Amino acid sequence: MNNNKNPIKNIRDASTSKWSKVTAGWKPYIEHPIPLEDLDEIMVGASIPSFGFYFMLLLSAVIATFGLLSNSAPAIIGAMIIAPLMAPIVSLAYSIDIFDWKLARR
Repeated sequence: MNNNKNPIKNIRDASTSKWSKVTAGWKPYIEHPIPLEDLDEIMVGASIPSFGFYFMLLLSAVIATFGLLSNSAPAIIGAMIIAPLMAPIVSLAYSIDIFDWKLARR
């Protein structure tokens, strides 16, 4: 005799358990949308050059120069990783998307 009252629930539990083993409990991270006013403020803030931006850019240029002089590919790749160029690129893409040419020139 089968003592299980709901066999579908047991099948669902078994498949969920196997899926958890395969994915190790991973669940997608879903962010809530940012309001456009906040996004504008973030992009304008990211486009303002600061001392830290220029310092990291100078440090990256020095490391890349030493990498070129020593013929070292890992040093050049490290310089590319240090270079803080992602914020200006994203800010430029955003400004082109919303047709804000003042932000694009910045």
